Amino acid sequence: MVFRSGQLEETNTGWTFIDLILVSIPATFLGTTTTALAFMLWDKARGTDRLDAVPEYQRRLAAGEVSPPRHEVRELRPGAKLSVLIFVAALIVVLT
Repeated sequence: MVFRSGQLEETNTGWTFIDLILVSIPATFLGTTTTALAFMLWDKARGTDRLDAVPEYQRRLAAGEVSPPRHEVRELRPGAKLSVLIFVAALIVVLT
């Protein structure tokens, strides 16, 4: 992208590196999000949105090729909630 922005700036097209970033980051985010949403809906339509509904997973689980999921309860370290609060507050300050 840096090479392309250099070419565009040399030809005086009016496009700068910042303009390319302002287009490419949202386009990448929207494309990725749209694709993830499409695949999620596709799996729901086929009925394979849960692993217990996928025959291949059930076969591998029975054969011992994969281990069953573990449900662990994790305890937060002291101060973890405070650090998240500080991070969000700093993010708000920087973005406003």
